[in-house]
Amino acid sequence: MLGTLGDVNKSYRQNLSGSKTATAQADALDGYSVAVKKVVDRFRRLAPPPALRPWQRAQILRPQQIVDTGHTLATGLRVRERNATTALIKRFRFLLAHQPNVSQAQHNAVKAYDNRLVGISKLQGKIAAEHHAFRTSSARTG
Repeated sequence: MLGTLGDVNKSYRQNLSGSKTATAQADALDGYSVAVKKVVDRFRRLAPPPALRPWQRAQILRPQQIVDTGHTLATGLRVRERNATTALIKRFRFLLAHQPNVSQAQHNAVKAYDNRLVGISKLQGKIAAEHHAFRTSSARTG
């Protein structure tokens, strides 16, 4: 998810820097919001173990707020609603600048899950090696 968001952010910065009118800026914001929404939707479809579901929800919240605020800000730019646009720009910048916090419990859960995956991978390797050794010895004696 983070790699994809990095590409989306880079594209957005390029599109926004080339936007000279409010309409062009609104189009860049809408495009960015649509791209972030696609990433959020992919992240929602993941099926983490129960211990990681609260972390997943927390990770989805901020990008979803960026999507919603980006679309609202784009609308404000198109209708030239100056007061609302000023407040939305501040909110949008805040959302882009602040990463969600990860609690120690969430960090530990992710680490435990990763360690479990490593253990499973090692066991799969041992099983494959045993299977190969069995097939090799069977072929010699068969």
